[in-house]
Formats: sequence, C-alpha cells, structure tokens
Amino acid sequence: MIKKIFNHFGYTFSKIKKSNTIIDIIKLRLKNNKCNILIDIGANKGDFAFEFLNTFQKTFLIEPNPKLIRGLEQRFIDDINYKIFNCGIDIKNAIKKFYITSDTGSTLSSIKKQKEILKKNLKKTDITSVKNIKFYRLDFFLKNKIRKNDSIFLKIDTQGNDFEVLKSLGNKLKQIKFIQIEMSIIPLYIKQENHWKILDFMKKNNFESIFFENGLRNNFGKMIEYDCLFERQN
Repeated sequence: MIKKIFNHFGYTFSKIKKSNTIIDIIKLRLKNNKCNILIDIGANKGDFAFEFLNTFQKTFLIEPNPKLIRGLEQRFIDDINYKIFNCGIDIKNAIKKFYITSDTGSTLSSIKKQKEILKKNLKKTDITSVKNIKFYRLDFFLKNKIRKNDSIFLKIDTQGNDFEVLKSLGNKLKQIKFIQIEMSIIPLYIKQENHWKILDFMKKNNFESIFFENGLRNNFGKMIEYDCLFERQN
C-alpha cells in the first residue's frame, strides 16, 4: 500500500538491508551531504537529537511540553551547541492551548484535540492538563538564529501539526536539505492533514522520499502512521 502511494507521486524505491533504521539511513546520508544545523521540533526527551551528538554545529530542540524541559536541560547540560526552547511551532504566532497526555513521556501531547480513533488504538491517551504555550512560525523563530548559507536537517514530530510546521517555514524552506516527518494515513487528531497533503507539498518543493519506517498500526495490523525521510533535490 505504501509503495503504491509513493509511486503515485513519482517516487521510486531501492532495496536496503532490513536491519537499517531511519537513524541509520540519516547517518549514512549525512556523510556525503553535510548539514550544519539540526532543528528538532517535538524534541520530547531528546532521543532523536542524542543520536547526533557532535554531528551538527548547532542543534535547536523545540518542545512545547513544559514538564519535559528540565529533563532536556539536564541531558544536554554539557553540550553548549544544544539550545532548548519551551515553545511550539505553528502557522501563526500566538499563545495556544497545548493538550498534555498521560502516556509515558507525553508523546501523544498535541496542539490539536484527539479523534476517537486515537483513543481506540492506544493506551493512556487521557488529557491530564492543558497549558497555554507560545507558538511561533518557524521562519519567525529562526530569525537571527541561522545564516543564509546554513544547511539544515529538520525533524518534525508534533502529533498532528506537522503540515502546519512545514508551511510555516516560508522562504526558509530553501535552506532545508533533509526533513524527517511523521505522516498519518488515518488522521488521529481533529483538523490534522493526512499524508497525501504532505507528499504533494514535498514533491512541489523538490524533495524526494528516500526512506520510510513503519510506525503505528491499529488492532487489525493496518498501518495508521509512519516516519518518512525526504531529501532536497538540487
């Protein structure tokens, strides 16, 4: 099913070792395609960024959940190139409600409200608190933080708000070399765009899909969402 979807958008597949994870592929691609900045939107506990210690000149970890910030600060306390920001990214600059869930690490927390399908397929989806958090457009957030010649790796995992993050890049999209993004076949949050919209956006902006990794499946084994790695084609 996934292969047919990507073929529809003109993408092709190549064989790789089954043992490869998306992290393996990223590290491989970065050997020949240097990026000097990592932007991790939806950093959570920092597991993704931790995989790339000493890889980038600067790393920005953006996490809207205030209860995760102290853990991030402690984890990267000795890394002066890691900057941590307690805010979110959206299509408009505003203070918005952020819904924090009861699952371990609050990985399902989001700016968007949940659909019933999320509650049916996952445990500990209860909203335990709602916080008012500052959200910024990504192009606005990056003002005075990056230079025109910087090459950026962008990771997006915002539980339903990923397409809005992409659109908030504006002209800064031109500086993005790689994007890892979580995409939903079946939207799990209210007003969440599905993967068709993201695939179309990426193709129009000259990005090619180079790897995808199986993600969440429902109780019958049907895939609901997956992570995808895109690379800009020059």
